[in-house]
Amino acid sequence: MRPSEAQKAKTKAAAHAAGAPIKSFVGPVHDKRLGEVCKLLPLTSRVLGRRFGEVFTRYAKEHRPEAPKKHLGDALSFALFLERTARRERFEPRWVLDLMRYEKSRIKASDPRRRLVACLFRHDISRLVRSVARREEQAVALRRLCAAVWMRPRRAESVRYTVLMLPEIRKKVTSDK
Repeated sequence: MRPSEAQKAKTKAAAHAAGAPIKSFVGPVHDKRLGEVCKLLPLTSRVLGRRFGEVFTRYAKEHRPEAPKKHLGDALSFALFLERTARRERFEPRWVLDLMRYEKSRIKASDPRRRLVACLFRHDISRLVRSVARREEQAVALRRLCAAVWMRPRRAESVRYTVLMLPEIRKKVTSDK
């Protein structure tokens, strides 16, 4: 997209202002990065809403995207930053961490060089993702240990995905009578 003549004039005026740094691109660049990250982490951004943007602003001040595939790298880096922030600040609902890890793993699995990606979750991730994607009023967050596995049998093939429900592991307390 080409900048309009008004935008060019505004930029030139800013560049010639004595001692004033050019800040006219900072907002649009930040907004574009945020938009790209929202596209790659759509469920997490939907659940966190405004807080997603606030945390991204903090992240963007400290991190710059690195090429190649800077949008994917930026999204993965932000997801890690967001996960640490969510744990430290105890984001609610707690299942949002599982949702973040799911989307982060899905991005990793999209890399054609990766053959296998696996991730553990504390909640039934299939139901959780489905309910958030359908914009259900109340997300279905059943506490049940599960693992999601993304597999690419060969480099040229598409990714296959499955969720495995793991058995509950509890100590059996036996009493001798």
